[in-house]
Amino acid sequence: MKQPALNFLAVVFAAVVFFPSAAIPAPVNEPVFKSGNWFVVRTTKPDGAVTCTAFYRAHREVQLSQDELIVKLPKAVDRVAVGYDGAPAPPRALDAAEQQMGAVVIRGAQFERLRQSRQLRFDVFGAEGKTSHDLQLAGIAQALDNIAAGCPEPPEGLRVRRGASGIGAQQPGGIGNCPARMVARMRANGVAEEKISARCS
Repeated sequence: MKQPALNFLAVVFAAVVFFPSAAIPAPVNEPVFKSGNWFVVRTTKPDGAVTCTAFYRAHREVQLSQDELIVKLPKAVDRVAVGYDGAPAPPRALDAAEQQMGAVVIRGAQFERLRQSRQLRFDVFGAEGKTSHDLQLAGIAQALDNIAAGCPEPPEGLRVRRGASGIGAQQPGGIGNCPARMVARMRANGVAEEKISARCS
């Protein structure tokens, strides 16, 4: 069984974009909250409407809203099995909306389980066989609470740091919540990689 890492592109958000007066202004995207592996982005449209979306480790293909988790798939698949905390799950076919989006959508009762779970596994079945992808759910409950509250802007001085490679980006070599310097120190002290990943998730 192959278990490749999630092959997702990093997301880059512009704080302010200037257009000629005849053009339609672009929405302003601002990271306003971070909890565990999740960043909440507040999008303010030109008409003042606000939407709240959380992203997993700054990957644009994993998007969390108040009632859905959408995971874009890297290629066409036939079936998918979604399991929680290592428990096996039967495969199912993608519904019409998922096929059109090229994504797995978690909603309803499955979505409610996210708050109480530590890990979400996608077993994807396609022409190349079965592959598996894991999402670590640390911090998702707090991210959902922030979204439900309207993703308020944090006080000045407490804003989520915007990185050059994406929302809340870390220095190269960082893992999860741990910056590169901390990861290097743990490795120098002989801490096993799996323990580093668990401590930083």
